[in-house]
Amino acid sequence: TRAHELKSRRNDMWNRIVKKTAIEVEILMDGLTYERAKEKEIEFIKLFIIILTFEIFFQSPLLFLIIYYILLLFQILLTNQF
Repeated sequence: TRAHELKSRRNDMWNRIVKKTAIEVEILMDGLTYERAKEKEIEFIKLFIIILTFEIFFQSPLLFLIIYYILLLFQILLTNQF
């Protein structure tokens, strides 16, 4: 599967990161359609951002606010709500 391909069809930045770090592949769901897989990927990314944001908040509230407003701006730009 693509998850286990460490070099082919990946961009240069991904390949540089993989060379410097350990990678562990864990398949969370199997047998999804392409559309459902995209939906789940978006959900997992949002969840990761929430978890990371809370970790940053408890270390530095000011950094949390900066990241929060950057993400808010990013969301506004993506949804063209300006």
